[in-house]
Amino acid sequence: MIRELIARPATAAIVLPLLLCASCATRSAGHYRLLPAQPEYVVQSPDAARTPYPDVLRSYTASGEGWVQLQPGIGLLMERAYFRAEAPIEDIRSYLGTETVRYRVTWTDGLTASGPVQHLAERPSTVPPVEQLIAEDQLRRRYHRLFYQVLLNPTDTHRVAILVSGSSLEQIESLTASFLTNPKSVCAGSSHQCVIFPTHTSLSVEIEIVVDGVMQRVPWGRRLSDIRPLGPHPRLFRRYQGRLTPVEFDPTDSATLAVPLLPGDRIQR
Repeated sequence: MIRELIARPATAAIVLPLLLCASCATRSAGHYRLLPAQPEYVVQSPDAARTPYPDVLRSYTASGEGWVQLQPGIGLLMERAYFRAEAPIEDIRSYLGTETVRYRVTWTDGLTASGPVQHLAERPSTVPPVEQLIAEDQLRRRYHRLFYQVLLNPTDTHRVAILVSGSSLEQIESLTASFLTNPKSVCAGSSHQCVIFPTHTSLSVEIEIVVDGVMQRVPWGRRLSDIRPLGPHPRLFRRYQGRLTPVEFDPTDSATLAVPLLPGDRIQR
């Protein structure tokens, strides 16, 4: 066909560029691939960049020892246990139950409540509801970093979760540097840039994925192998440049199934 086009230059001038463009489009429409490598398996993206499994989560959002930045696509589940005010907390008979609120991160609104808040029918009047633990001004900040377990004092034995928030990336980096040196200094005052969560409050980082057409919230760090039951020929799709792209892998190789999941992943079991 190319010879015929060369023999007819006028036609070739029109058709040959179209053939070349079609060839480029075919080559650019690559897939993700899960590949064996040493010392860790890797995720190869459509542009051929390779990310070892341990670095997959860090490639999505900033994280460090004991902390993670809450990017869009990442949510926060907060649960607080409540006890009768007149009874000691150590007495299990004083336990009333838990209240739960979920937050999702957006580029424009910061942290916003996602879904209904689960309240207790009976709560001590002196204790605020779970959704009031984070001030509205702090929720509206653009950047949020959750520190999982922090010792506020060297002599403490109980670790607490702390959320640090800022209006710019530069501010959140500065707050993080100060926080790692002296957590109390960042959380002092009423600037609404930090909240120390009270005892008996648990926080979990979540992501939204789709399994067999149904949206699910799963903990940050879950792997494909954690989705049960998984059939003999599962399929995984991941976003690349705004589009869902197939992920190619060998389902008989159990090590490939240990790939960490990312927000927006779609799984067909």
